[in-house]
Amino acid sequence: MLGSFPQLALGLVLDTPHKRIGADAITTLRPLAGLGLPAAFAVVDRAYTDQAADHFARPAGELGYKLALDYKVDQRGVQGSAHGALLIDGSPACPLMPHRLAQATTGLDDTAIRTPSEGLTALITAREPYLLRLKQSANTGGALRFQCPAAGTSPSVTCPRFDRLHQRGPIRATAVDLTDARQRAAHVAAKPRVLPPAPDHKTRDLPKICHQQTITLRPGDLGHLDKFRQDLAYLSPSWRGTPPSGR
Repeated sequence: MLGSFPQLALGLVLDTPHKRIGADAITTLRPLAGLGLPAAFAVVDRAYTDQAADHFARPAGELGYKLALDYKVDQRGVQGSAHGALLIDGSPACPLMPHRLAQATTGLDDTAIRTPSEGLTALITAREPYLLRLKQSANTGGALRFQCPAAGTSPSVTCPRFDRLHQRGPIRATAVDLTDARQRAAHVAAKPRVLPPAPDHKTRDLPKICHQQTITLRPGDLGHLDKFRQDLAYLSPSWRGTPPSGR
């Protein structure tokens, strides 16, 4: 067929099976830059997810690759935290994401992940507004900056805690054309509202992500869980749209 071509193997490493999986992958990827090939997404299976961050995830990022990862059954859901933000299926998120959304994938088997139900798909979609937004891509040291979803000129959630800590005043009433889907979606009333506990924690006890509008996530901040962080929201349309052969 015109314009079609077979998939080509661009790298090969001979080694003892299952011994240096991450390091061998990096050995394969490193020469590709010399061929002028762009670094986009590295879509890998769970053998690579399980590699220590220094063996795969971090050097892959240094080469310019973004990661699309899958997880084992006992690795799904809330995986850890840094600066008060939760790491949920590889994405930093608001610490007050509703429990049923944060735990949407917890304990699910591979069949449920590979053929998600309408209910699971709805929960994954509902997670999105609570995810921290990437404010600045990785610098030379591998640090990334993320923004609280309630911050900025176009927040994806409303949050009374954020309003209190950052002295955000009441939002002025604005006219909305109800026939315009974009205007309806952008209105504050259409956005999820974060629900802090009542009474809320004292200001001095709140996490860093709530005191600041942004946080910087540096290599090592997540400890051994650095290997789980990925650049696509797990099970989102963009994640599912990456080539599945690597999984």
